[in-house]
Amino acid sequence: MKKIIFTSAILLWACSSDPYSTVNLITNFSGTLVDIKLIGGSDEEVGRELIELRQGGFAMIGSTKSKDGDFGERSTDNWDLFLMKLDQQGEVIWTRTYGGSAEDFGFSLLETPSEGFVLMGYSSSQDGDVPPTKGYHDNWIIKVDAAGELLWKKSLGYSGHDHAYNVIATQDGGYFFNGFLDVTASNGFGNSGKSSQAGRHGVGEFWCHKVDTHGNIQWQRYFGGTNNDKSYDAIETQEGNFLVVGTSESDDLDVKNPKGSYDIWVVMISPTGEMLWENSYGGSLVDEASKVIQDFNGNYRIIGNTHSEDMDVSNPKGMSDAWQITLDPMGKLIESHNYGGSEFDKGTAIAEGTGGSLFITGFSRSLDGDFRENMGENDIFLLYLTADGSEKSTFSWGGEDQDFAYDVLIPNNGGGVFVVGQSFSKNTTFTKNKGKSDILLAHWR
Repeated sequence: MKKIIFTSAILLWACSSDPYSTVNLITNFSGTLVDIKLIGGSDEEVGRELIELRQGGFAMIGSTKSKDGDFGERSTDNWDLFLMKLDQQGEVIWTRTYGGSAEDFGFSLLETPSEGFVLMGYSSSQDGDVPPTKGYHDNWIIKVDAAGELLWKKSLGYSGHDHAYNVIATQDGGYFFNGFLDVTASNGFGNSGKSSQAGRHGVGEFWCHKVDTHGNIQWQRYFGGTNNDKSYDAIETQEGNFLVVGTSESDDLDVKNPKGSYDIWVVMISPTGEMLWENSYGGSLVDEASKVIQDFNGNYRIIGNTHSEDMDVSNPKGMSDAWQITLDPMGKLIESHNYGGSEFDKGTAIAEGTGGSLFITGFSRSLDGDFRENMGENDIFLLYLTADGSEKSTFSWGGEDQDFAYDVLIPNNGGGVFVVGQSFSKNTTFTKNKGKSDILLAHWR
């Protein structure tokens, strides 16, 4: 396990569902790994997103298959979405699970003004907390109160695989969520207010929804070409538009400037669902975007990974690198940075501190380059970077098996940096594994 110590006094912006969070002082941040918590039961769990709550503490979303341990109230053997409330030290206060008799997955959440939650994922269930789905998987959004009691539920999809990965609160009091649509299976439907384009688009598309506070659809749009296009994250910009990021295999229709086999594809959408601009970034191989933020300068910071060694990708390190790019407000590429070693490395989430400093998390298989220690098949990492993308410090943690990080949070209380993910490892450094895989919650200060 790597422990690199550094000292600084920095103001950090909380990475949350609110894009205009307040700035808070963290003093004497040393980069010390304070704690690792493994949460779950005897089966499989994964943590996907962590947010700070207005009244203190945290909430987490993910998926579980366990019926014991921290998830003792479940009856089904299949995956359920979970909502977990934690105190300021990361100790579990309560957990709630939602779903039906089939597969139900949770990926993203936000806190409502009434201290309830909106939860986002996808489902193949036809019962329980899920309205009857139309296909193998449907987009699934539910709203619960502060105690986790279900208020309403919606499923949106067609006869294929339709996944949702991200939900955000919008300035008008509603919600925006995105993922992808199997437009071939939908026969071109899924574009409210637009004509069917089944003969033009194909396979997967970026699929975006704007709904009101009760989950009623205000508009839905898909974007892409005739091949596979999937969106993974989105933000509402300071101007009220929506910036959506993901990956595209297409080279036609909405995709005007492809680079390689799969590119990072970025689409700017108006408040009414019209595409304002789009652009592709990458090289001749496979490039993907995982998360995006808008920084203090109004630029867009995107984190993901790249297999390419040409075009927009300079200084490649290995098989796959964590790749951070910065775009100006019109989508022009102004910075590109690779992080990694000779093996597979991927960036999954990003948060910004004062002066443009960045925290990036992800997972790595490398034993060289930027990641000189590896305890198993995959280790999680936390990069601390200056505003220009230069590395200040690198931290990693893992066991003998696979460990993954999916989100990073800088809380308003100045309590350090939290990373959430999944661990399959048994011989962990700080705590004992509970099941086949556990929720991983790491805390650096």
